[in-house]
Amino acid sequence: PHSLECLWTFCSLSAYPIYYIYICLITSQPQKWWHPFCLLLPGILIAAGRLFSPEGYYDEIQKVFFALQIVCTAYFGIRKLQQFDHKLAHVYADTVGRDTTAVKHLLIAIVVISIWAFVANVLGRRFFAQSDWLLLFISLSFSALQFALGYIGYNRKFTIEEFVADIKEGDEADAQTEDIELPSEELEQKLFTLMVKEQYYLTKNLKINDVALRVQVCRTYLSAHINHHHNCNFSEYVNDLRVEHAKRLMLATAECKMYIVARESGYSTEQAFYRNFQKKTGMKPSEWLAERQKAQ
Repeated sequence: PHSLECLWTFCSLSAYPIYYIYICLITSQPQKWWHPFCLLLPGILIAAGRLFSPEGYYDEIQKVFFALQIVCTAYFGIRKLQQFDHKLAHVYADTVGRDTTAVKHLLIAIVVISIWAFVANVLGRRFFAQSDWLLLFISLSFSALQFALGYIGYNRKFTIEEFVADIKEGDEADAQTEDIELPSEELEQKLFTLMVKEQYYLTKNLKINDVALRVQVCRTYLSAHINHHHNCNFSEYVNDLRVEHAKRLMLATAECKMYIVARESGYSTEQAFYRNFQKKTGMKPSEWLAERQKAQ
């Protein structure tokens, strides 16, 4: 039936906008709640157009627009996720559980499967209906990705509202210190005393707001100082200190349990410890320890 063709058109042209809307909603707050959903309008218009125009004409439009959606969702989606993770790294020491790594991996998987979906769109559903295994592969792949998206969304605890609240908290703290700009050497000395000598990096759930208040400068000034003098963002700066602390703990203890090392090094979860340790050393903690024990 023609009405089902229109519904098929709308559904096929809504999958990628909906995923991009999800990305928008976890990385930013729209000015109006309905703004992201404007991305669904082209699919609605093309589906509605099929009611009044020859089917072949809108088939070609659908295929072209579908290809554009794949490219745009991949490019702008990954870009938006990377920008959000970049902001997180300047605010939180612990980005694991807050960042969008899982969402990025899912987006890449969706783009890969999209190649098959685009081929299906170009060749037509009738062609794929003659090849049961290809149709089954595409159907199962998209079903698995939909399940993965639901699973990631269900398990994602960090929200954009929390991020905005922490930024607002930092803005309020900055109001107390916005007129203070310490000389670079003095700020570095205060930062060294607090973070290294007093081991403030061991504080769990540490934010740049906390450090800025302790050294009495605004967080943007502190962030710029860390970027310039340490050539890294706030998260990398803190985790470099934590990983070095974890190394000392592992070498000082004959039989160390990694969950204890993670906890004693300031990490809230073992996952955060393992990810940051491997990022800095290129090895898992147990592998690094085995290498050092062999060298001794």
